[in-house]
Amino acid sequence: MLFFIPIGLTGNNSLAHQPNIYNFAGIIISNHENRKSKVALNAQKVSQVSDSEMVGPKARETLKTKSNADNSNSPGFVERVFGGTGAVNKLRRFRDELLGKSPEGREYIKAVYDLIPSMAIVMIRNGDVRSRTSANLKEIVPLVVLSLDKKAIEPGIGVVLNKLLDDYRDAKESSDYLKNEIQRMKEERPIIAFISRFNATDFGTTGQSEGEKLSPNARKYLSDTVLVKFNSGAKTSRINAICSEVGMTVEKHFKRIGLYKMRVPENIVLETIEKLSKYDEIQYAEPDYVLKILDKTPNDPAFNRLWGLHNTGQDGGTADADIDAPEAWGITTGNMEIVVCVIDTGVNYDHEDLSSNMWVNKHEIPDNNVDDDGNGYIDDYLGWDFYNGDNDPMDDHDHGTHCSGTIGGIGNNAVGVAGVNWTVKIMPLKFLSSCGSGATSDAVEAILYSTMMGAMIASNSWGGADFSQALYDAIEDFGNEGGLFIAAAGNDSADNDETPHYPSSYDLPNIISVAATDRNDALADFSNYGLESVDVAAPGVEIYSTVISGYDTFSGTSMATPHVAGVAALVKAKNPSWEYAAIKVAIEQGVETKASLIGKIATAGRINAYQALLRSACPDCPPDGVITNVTYFPGTICSCNNATSITIGPGVTIKNGATVTFKAPRVIINNYFHAESGALVRIMQE
Repeated sequence: MLFFIPIGLTGNNSLAHQPNIYNFAGIIISNHENRKSKVALNAQKVSQVSDSEMVGPKARETLKTKSNADNSNSPGFVERVFGGTGAVNKLRRFRDELLGKSPEGREYIKAVYDLIPSMAIVMIRNGDVRSRTSANLKEIVPLVVLSLDKKAIEPGIGVVLNKLLDDYRDAKESSDYLKNEIQRMKEERPIIAFISRFNATDFGTTGQSEGEKLSPNARKYLSDTVLVKFNSGAKTSRINAICSEVGMTVEKHFKRIGLYKMRVPENIVLETIEKLSKYDEIQYAEPDYVLKILDKTPNDPAFNRLWGLHNTGQDGGTADADIDAPEAWGITTGNMEIVVCVIDTGVNYDHEDLSSNMWVNKHEIPDNNVDDDGNGYIDDYLGWDFYNGDNDPMDDHDHGTHCSGTIGGIGNNAVGVAGVNWTVKIMPLKFLSSCGSGATSDAVEAILYSTMMGAMIASNSWGGADFSQALYDAIEDFGNEGGLFIAAAGNDSADNDETPHYPSSYDLPNIISVAATDRNDALADFSNYGLESVDVAAPGVEIYSTVISGYDTFSGTSMATPHVAGVAALVKAKNPSWEYAAIKVAIEQGVETKASLIGKIATAGRINAYQALLRSACPDCPPDGVITNVTYFPGTICSCNNATSITIGPGVTIKNGATVTFKAPRVIINNYFHAESGALVRIMQE
């Protein structure tokens, strides 16, 4: 049975100069399966060491001189236990990004590090201790990942560390020094109490200011510019004379339409226009009006913290390194008919910023203990908990609620945050436990449930290294029913082309694999990538969203994935008839190319909601029937009807996958009109 962990990291690197306190046996322990003789030889040598040589620094020197292990070629103990450096990197991040954030944590690191040489000698002498150390480390790693995701140390880590220390304190091979130091550390620095204090103090977060709010521009036009068009017969000498008389200079000439952009002294625009009105040579003169994009900025108080949706450069970011959500909201803010299932740790369906956007099974009568709709699940009114096998998908972790807030936090309600969709239906399907792990079988069931219940989009911020055909088949079935499966690429800083990460690496057409970018449009340092296996990137560093009891900031490809799921829901809201293929094309063709992503992911781009919607929008038919400089993007199904005539071109392109109908008594096709192979064009002259 496979297990998956939520994919999220937090914090900044620190204490990078400190040794890795967990890889404490790597300098002597070689692979005990393949090099047992060498371990035995080392153990024999170390067994001859006196207790006086096992105290503090002396023990460290003893390990260097007594061991003949091949340190340059032998993998570290932790690396061998987990089959690679990924676990070691997570442990290092835990040390640097959580433990090392507080003075007390740094003292604990130093205290443990001072004991490591003496502990390593005990481990060589005692095979049982060595085996239990391996088991404890395996137990710690998933808790470490969960801690990184939550920016809080899981209490279970304290329990495991206490077991590990007890093993060494109680081993008959331990020196008096080691026994006494471990006991003193447990009494003076109890790890579980420290974890409670750490979590209460919140050392792991980086404070975010609210940032500068964009002030509305009260000016309706530029204060030093006038747009002027002269009559076609006006001579250059006369134009120059008028400019001199009025006191304006030519800044730019738009020859194609005969327009001049004129520079004038500050704050005399209307006065200048009044003067120009007296010249017969002037066709018109007007202010250079300030235009605003047709966006929607919600009144949710924490909106300015949502840099992934609207980046103004807040908190050291780069302006516009975002998905252009306000611009997209000028087209649509979502649709209550669009169902996005969040397959995760559950969702707090009572949250103030989520409750009205939660999906309900309208064919089920709640709490009557009857399977009213006959789908095999009794009272599945709100969704289902596949981990506990009941009808309550309430979140007990935060991860699923955080993802849901990004997808569909209620917008413009003067509360908290806004999701990519202001209105949507979130179907909560829980298969991950409160510790963040879950079985493949539960994941498969959750996907099958979502297919059966009509979800259109699935957000999946979880994964693992093992291929499962069952999981593959469930996702394929979801696609066969028109479902788009958005999956996190992973947080190991790894190339998924070389080391696949599932489910994001399954070669299925209905999967979008998602990497993470930061607030400066750089690939996040933790994010997996893959030129062939990862499709797009999305904001995933320091993302503010809903959690069980309020709001918090998380990082990871876990956080990038719901941005993509949210954009998919917006595209679906704009184009309800579209299947997943058209939605996927719109998202991928709408990305903004970024230097940090070139050669790293397939599209080389970070998603842009506005551009995705433009690719899904049918251009308006002009009243005069003359269509120029228009692109019909893949997936669009458009009709242009006119009562008299339609002229197509120049600059009209119909992309592969678009279907366009032109209907009029007379249809004229210009030579510059271009339809790609695979485009469907209907010309109806009637």
